Amino acid sequence: MSKVGEGLGPQEANQQIYHKDIEKSAVKFDEALTGYQLADPEEKARLRAFMDDQLNVINAAVREIKRGGLYKQNVKVENDYKQFIETESSESYSALKHDIQTLREYNNLP
Repeated sequence: MSKVGEGLGPQEANQQIYHKDIEKSAVKFDEALTGYQLADPEEKARLRAFMDDQLNVINAAVREIKRGGLYKQNVKVENDYKQFIETESSESYSALKHDIQTLREYNNLP
């Protein structure tokens, strides 16, 4: 069984790592977002910090991958996240959930 990135050049191996970082952080972000809806104020503060951290990981990986569609979708996620934190409306929640899913789909494109 080969290891991740085995047989690939350094650039391709790094790209795989960045894609995996995006996927893992997007899943964690999505799970925290779901929990945020039902959380008390103290838990919301903790989850908000956690989501901020996951978004920072996603941002860093997207900058390294340098793929236009992925970058644009990441900007949408950031904007909708800010909107959700400000309003906590069901519309902003739905938009953010959709944008995270779309980001994951863009991340999995060849």
